[in-house]
Amino acid sequence: MRLLLCHLTDPLKVLAEAYRLLKPGGAVVCQDLKLSSLFCFPESPAYTRWIEVGRVLGAKLGVDYDFGVRLPAAAAEVGFRSVQIHLEQPVYLRGPEKRLWEHTFAEALPVAVRNGVATEEELKGLLIEMRETAADESVLIAQACLPGVIAIR
Repeated sequence: MRLLLCHLTDPLKVLAEAYRLLKPGGAVVCQDLKLSSLFCFPESPAYTRWIEVGRVLGAKLGVDYDFGVRLPAAAAEVGFRSVQIHLEQPVYLRGPEKRLWEHTFAEALPVAVRNGVATEEELKGLLIEMRETAADESVLIAQACLPGVIAIR
C-alpha cells in the first residue's frame, strides 16, 4: 500500500484487514505521507499556506494527511510484528519533480474551495507562487516525508 491510508477515514480497519488476509509469516509493505513535513528553503509562504489548507481540509474530510508518522504504531496495534521502519524525503533543486506538490494541490483546489477551506482566488495565487518558486534553481524543495514499514504477520 502506498499513499492510501492517509486518504481513509479508518486506516486502522484497512491495516487490520491486511493482517487478517495475510498468511502467518506474510508481510505488508506500506508507505504513507506526512504532509506537514513538506518544505522549501528559502521558505515560501505559498507552501506554508497550502500545508495549512491540506491539514484543515483533511480534518473536514475526516482523514489524516500526516498518517505516515503513525504507521509503525498502527501496524503494531493491529498485530503486526517485526515492524521495520523506512523513511524517504526526496529533495530537489531543479527538474520537474520540484512541481509535484504544485500539481497535487492544483488537483485538490476544487475540494478545498467546496469545503470552504479557502477561496479559489487565494489558492490559484498560491499555485502561481509555487510555480515561480520551483523555477528558481537556488530554492530547495523537499517533498513530503514518506514513512514506510515492512511488517510481518
